[in-house]
Amino acid sequence: MQDDTTNPITDLVDDSDEELDFAQEAGMVILESAITRFVLEADDEEVQALETILSAHDIATDALPKLVENIPRFADILSEEMEGFQKQADEIV
Repeated sequence: MQDDTTNPITDLVDDSDEELDFAQEAGMVILESAITRFVLEADDEEVQALETILSAHDIATDALPKLVENIPRFADILSEEMEGFQKQADEIV
């Protein structure tokens, strides 16, 4: 996971509302993909930890810092999903 303050998704777009909306939607797709992949690959204990953190937050994006901090494997999967998205975006652009 990145330590700096850059966001690879919003860095792909300018500051127009339409493009920022796209970036936000893309971020949600990446997060949902990472959650799905994690659930498929993780053991029961790891899935329970994920569910506990997610259930403590109204929306998944609010839980993201806790997920990354407390579940290293999730952080790795999220990073891989972001890299995959970036690679696909680079191929399109």
